[in-house]
Amino acid sequence: MKIIDSNNEKWDISLQNINQLQSIKNINLNDEEFIFPETEFAIKKNTVKISQGGQIIIANVVKNKDTWWVHINGKVLTFTSADSRKAGTKITQGSLQAPMPGTILDVQVSVGQTIETGQSLLVMEAMKMEHKITAPFSGTVEKINCKKDQKVDRGFVLIELKQN
Repeated sequence: MKIIDSNNEKWDISLQNINQLQSIKNINLNDEEFIFPETEFAIKKNTVKISQGGQIIIANVVKNKDTWWVHINGKVLTFTSADSRKAGTKITQGSLQAPMPGTILDVQVSVGQTIETGQSLLVMEAMKMEHKITAPFSGTVEKINCKKDQKVDRGFVLIELKQN
């Protein structure tokens, strides 16, 4: 399966069938290969529990059309089929989009502010959970397109950044 994530990283995931469920065998990320030990996992509604190599990871997953939203370890990742991504609109570099419909709980930066990679920029509520939108790189806040208590749709451009 080939996918492109919200950071435009290219993934090629090889799956294997275990007990009528698909398990990750290996992953290629930007031409670097990672081979996984045997995986056990359980799926209940939108929650996936993965046990691999003695480590347990729990993720909440929601799918809408060709896009998957994964909430894991305090981060929200979006994955879109590489084929459907080609047909979609181009994401402007430095624009951070809402990963899903939700409500803005807090805007933590202002226009002109210098930001660091990983810094929390805003908090939104979606799927009855709080999600921090963080800076993908160091730079400057160019524009803020949302405010506290505003409802936003998936894909809404929340903040525009300029990389230093």
